[in-house]
Amino acid sequence: MDVKRGAVVVSLVSLLCLTSSLADGKKDFTLHNQTGKAIKEIFIEPSNSERFGEDVMGKDVVANGGSIHVTFHSAASGNHWDLKVVFVDDTSTVWSNVDLSAIDEITISYKEGKPSATWK
Repeated sequence: MDVKRGAVVVSLVSLLCLTSSLADGKKDFTLHNQTGKAIKEIFIEPSNSERFGEDVMGKDVVANGGSIHVTFHSAASGNHWDLKVVFVDDTSTVWSNVDLSAIDEITISYKEGKPSATWK
């Protein structure tokens, strides 16, 4: 293989690695609250974690019909996360193993009296 062709192959491999790395790093999302009640806390932890850490919400409450943008630290690794939402009435719901690398928006609601989430 000549030097030019080798350089092109190395460049393509580097580009593919960078693209994969960027895709792995994208975890930010917007949470839409359509539950009929306000959210007071949001916890997000890697799916392999044994417990939730601190509330990541950053504001007092997210009212019904409101939204919040959740931003991850650039060092956060892994794509599958557990999401716990605590409402002002102290009830909570957990969604497990959510692939945040493939999601931009999560809408939570109640359907037939049970918590539900849809994402896109």
